[in-house]
Amino acid sequence: MLNSKDKTRLLTIFTVTYFFAAFAALSFAPLLPFIHEDLLLSNTKLGLFISILYLGALISGIPAGLISDKWGVPITISIGLMIQGIFFGLVAFTSSFYLMVVTLFIAGLGYGAVNPATSNGIIKWFTAKWRATAMAIKQVGFTAGNMAAAAVLPALAEITGWRTTIIIIAVSVFACGVANYFCYPAKIKKNHKTSWTPSQSSSIKKKTVVWKDKQIIFWSVISIFFAAVQLSGTVYMTVYLVDRFEYSKIMAGMFLSITQGGGALGRIVWGRISDMYFSDKREREIIIVGFIAASTCIIFGILPVNTPMIFMGIVAVIFGFTAIGFNVLFLTLIGEIAGPEKAGQAIGFWVTIAYIGAVISPPLFGMLVDCIGFPKAWVALGSLLMATMVFTLVYTRKKPF
Repeated sequence: MLNSKDKTRLLTIFTVTYFFAAFAALSFAPLLPFIHEDLLLSNTKLGLFISILYLGALISGIPAGLISDKWGVPITISIGLMIQGIFFGLVAFTSSFYLMVVTLFIAGLGYGAVNPATSNGIIKWFTAKWRATAMAIKQVGFTAGNMAAAAVLPALAEITGWRTTIIIIAVSVFACGVANYFCYPAKIKKNHKTSWTPSQSSSIKKKTVVWKDKQIIFWSVISIFFAAVQLSGTVYMTVYLVDRFEYSKIMAGMFLSITQGGGALGRIVWGRISDMYFSDKREREIIIVGFIAASTCIIFGILPVNTPMIFMGIVAVIFGFTAIGFNVLFLTLIGEIAGPEKAGQAIGFWVTIAYIGAVISPPLFGMLVDCIGFPKAWVALGSLLMATMVFTLVYTRKKPF
């Protein structure tokens, strides 16, 4: 069995690697004002920078889960980070929008391997009493990476330019991928057996294909709407604050960082609450979080232009706490439904389906903004998630599974 020291080491590795993957993947959000000014792109095209990366992640989700089950977690993470670093760096050396889109797509293939692999490791090597908490801490790597990107990159881009900033990010991610493989306890590299203890959510039998399980399909589809809210909100927040509230680019980046900070806190809090009170009924907590996130989107849309910064900051934190903090609940629920032998496959499938929301929402939200403006677009986004949660509440009460 893994001792507490080994588990701490594992959790640190998973968190750090996900930090670097997310730092690169979402670095375009705080850099969008600079890219917008340099390339003179529409809001719809700006959204494509993020959605095309997530399209790559969507396609690689299931293969990455299968590879992590077969070849192991360490090698899957390393390959993913190195691919992401190489092709992300190539973006800085082209002036063609369409060539940028292609290289970002391939970078997304690498990024898409990290979440299924690290989540698979959590499901395999942590017990039910701490699984969601460990998943939450690991997922904090994602929000911490986005916080760092939002806080640091606008200032760095002001000094060096956005292309040089991207090169720095790419080198960091590639180096992390190389270092990752050599950091694991020897037991893990020898296919050490898991610390799995089943929960009442487990339903996958040995010969069942994970993507035929009704629970996995249902919750994967629901997560599309959560992902749409998360990506639309975080990608366009800086542009929204600059255009509507006339914040400086650096100040807008700081608010995005605050939002990501709320997400980091939310993942830990929701994860611990889940282990303590919802360990066998995590779906109830997902519905609660969804209603709060939807309400916050609507509030963002109706805020007047003279809203005090303090109140804006509070709303931003709550948005992050729910619209970003939800992720850990889905990962834990899906992994528990599948069990340890198929957790990588199930999480990879979930990532693939959830990323549909990440792929289509930024350009669609940008198109909506171009057509009806930011306020109405925010209200529409919140209303969509609100309607989804009402449907989920009614449907799950009928216990179709």
